[in-house]
Amino acid sequence: MSKFADAIATAEKIGTHAEKHEALRGFDLDEQRLIVEAFNPFRVFGVKKFTPPEVHADVDAPYSLFFDLLDKLNDRRLTGNAARDAVTTALSWYTKHTATYLTRVLLKDLKCGADITTFKKLYPGIEIPEFLMMFCAKIEYTKGKNGELVYNPKKYQWEFPCLGEVKYDG
Repeated sequence: MSKFADAIATAEKIGTHAEKHEALRGFDLDEQRLIVEAFNPFRVFGVKKFTPPEVHADVDAPYSLFFDLLDKLNDRRLTGNAARDAVTTALSWYTKHTATYLTRVLLKDLKCGADITTFKKLYPGIEIPEFLMMFCAKIEYTKGKNGELVYNPKKYQWEFPCLGEVKYDG
């Protein structure tokens, strides 16, 4: 059994942060690379639909074979039906349990309730690039005379013309 797959499976069943962190602690370098592959927005694999393998291995193959597949998908050396077939073949080299969680890496969603910040806390040396908001600040509102929300125009000085956009998703 794969420690990576077991840890992700355990973490998805746990609700508290401390227990989740404990379950996700102790990955080796290959398992940490799986985390990077799952969260790195610059690594795109381009395969969302594929046929799961009908037969799985009894013992997991080395992760290096899966990393080779990810490199080929990212570099677009495998595309289309060839990519789908390669994913199916590669997942057949692992046990069904491990293949389930490697599929989540491929689809870039571990579904375990942990995000980039969680893994950066657990593994301080891990390098996962992020898209950060640039030149943004939250506008602080206060209650006006009639109870409406207003901002302090003296605190926020803008030079016109300027462009602003509301961020709706948090």
